[in-house]
Amino acid sequence: MSFESSIRGFAESALPAMSHPRYYLVLLCCLLASRCLAQQPLKLWYAQPAATWTDALPLGNGRLGAMVFGGVSQEHIQFNEATLWTGRPRPYNRPGAAQYLPQIRQLLAEGKQAEAEALAEQHFMGLKDHEESYAAAQAAWLQRVRAVPVAQATAATHAWQPLAIPTPNGWESAGLEGLDGAVWLKTTFDLPTAWVGKDLTLSLGRIRDVDFTYVNGQLIGTDEGISKKRRYRVPAAALRPGRNEVAVQVLNFYDKGGLIGVKEKQPVFVVYPEGSAPETGVPLSSSWQYWVQDAEPPLSPSYQASYQPFGDLRLDFSSAGAVTDYRRELDVSQAVARTSYVQSGVKFTREYFASAPAQALVCHLMADSKGKISLKARFQSLHAQAKIYRVDDHTLALAVQVRDGVLRGVSYLRVSAKGGKVTVTDTQIQLENVDEATLCLAAATSFENYQDATGQPEKLVAQALGRSQGQAYETLKTAHVADYQKLFQDFAIDLGHSPQEQLPTDQRILKFSPAADPALLALYVQYGRYLLVASSRAGGLPANLQGIWNEALTPSWGSKYTTNINLEMNYWPAEVLGLAACTAPLVQFIDEAAQAGQATAKSNYDAPGWVLHHNTDIWRGTAPINA
Repeated sequence: MSFESSIRGFAESALPAMSHPRYYLVLLCCLLASRCLAQQPLKLWYAQPAATWTDALPLGNGRLGAMVFGGVSQEHIQFNEATLWTGRPRPYNRPGAAQYLPQIRQLLAEGKQAEAEALAEQHFMGLKDHEESYAAAQAAWLQRVRAVPVAQATAATHAWQPLAIPTPNGWESAGLEGLDGAVWLKTTFDLPTAWVGKDLTLSLGRIRDVDFTYVNGQLIGTDEGISKKRRYRVPAAALRPGRNEVAVQVLNFYDKGGLIGVKEKQPVFVVYPEGSAPETGVPLSSSWQYWVQDAEPPLSPSYQASYQPFGDLRLDFSSAGAVTDYRRELDVSQAVARTSYVQSGVKFTREYFASAPAQALVCHLMADSKGKISLKARFQSLHAQAKIYRVDDHTLALAVQVRDGVLRGVSYLRVSAKGGKVTVTDTQIQLENVDEATLCLAAATSFENYQDATGQPEKLVAQALGRSQGQAYETLKTAHVADYQKLFQDFAIDLGHSPQEQLPTDQRILKFSPAADPALLALYVQYGRYLLVASSRAGGLPANLQGIWNEALTPSWGSKYTTNINLEMNYWPAEVLGLAACTAPLVQFIDEAAQAGQATAKSNYDAPGWVLHHNTDIWRGTAPINA
């Protein structure tokens, strides 16, 4: 458990105690004296690699973000570039919306909520991307995927793969990230002899979005919508003695898909005689099989765009043997992460940082014996349109194109090494028996501004790596730390010390109380400051719902800008805690929203000035959404 994944529980335990007046007094004194207090050691550290994305250590320079897992045999660095979003510059405002406003208000005054929402959805809400072409495209796609006979769709000749059911967070959480379309799933159950000749009920919980459910090739039910629990009658005539097959064609148009189940005490995936309790039934196996029939449904209409992941860097190491003295840490005072361990008598150390001066993610690999570093570095990406290629003898590239939008991105990974051998192919960079190595990763997109997506990312990444080429690692690190500390060092907080500080951060959180570990509260404050510096720097975009870090093609709420509270919350402590410079992207954002919002004020309210509703995105859509 990391600081990030435990933060909610920590806050819940800390905040009630901090409501006592003496804590406010202590904090006030600390704030007033912040410039003259000695800074405590500011490190999050762990005795094991990250098991999940939320356990990884975040790095950022305001434009590039990375999550570092710290694995031993394989390092995983998931990275983002702040301007890689879906969508495009387009009209967001619905023409003539203002003329319906009096009628919507009247319906609300009369208590006719549903009628008001329906009218607003049709005539007042903003324009959705693809809304004009979607109906015809969806009808044609549905006709195509439904035309396949069930016997053909469930035949053993398909490349069936295992899938554990349910997937409460969608099949994306089971490794099928970004999958939309038509997917077939199947399992079997054995019919008890006592049930022969009886009608049964098949329970499948909730399904996203549409299902066509079959038993032994006979359609027994279909429904649509996440809120509906699927319980279908299975006529006795559709059953056979012994083994029976359940097959479900799931149609998922956007966001998360699959058999997501339902939270309730009684069994969910079960078959039982009609009129009986589910507890008396035969549970369906959690081990299903699936194959993807069609992964290209028409693009679903959407009010606004979503922030996207860029790619993943994997470092596969050749060293083997037992590992001791493992440590993974983030030095908040320097914005440098480290992984170190001893393997087969050799101490290996990696340092990572996201440099604003170099506009690159930097990873430095060291060993205390010469010639001990051997690895293969490779790119991965969730984007279906992704290409990996060789640039030169020291550089590998990843190019991506978002599916639902115009933006494309390019990332270059360049390596410099001492000793050994470096080989670059069209798929990887291989290091053999080197003494030490530095990897520099740059990434950029075609985003120019909210009205222009014609930039040249290849040129930008080449320029970024050109600035750092030939510089020694220590030079890059010194410049990075100096630049970061210009923002970070103007504030300090000291709430006291205790032996708990010697524990790994995850253990400190589990054992936390304000009296036993006051220094963790100070670290909590400084870690929050660190995250804002990492995700909001002058010249870039403001911190979004997830700062600058996102691993999913369909992140929660689009990982965009929720302007009724969340965007403001990102910046609440900025000026109080000495980070006024980090508000520059927010100020620019407000200026651009004011420009875009003038058209919305006119179209929706026939009013002068400007307006921004409760959500916006990189393209500065200011129209109302979600009636």
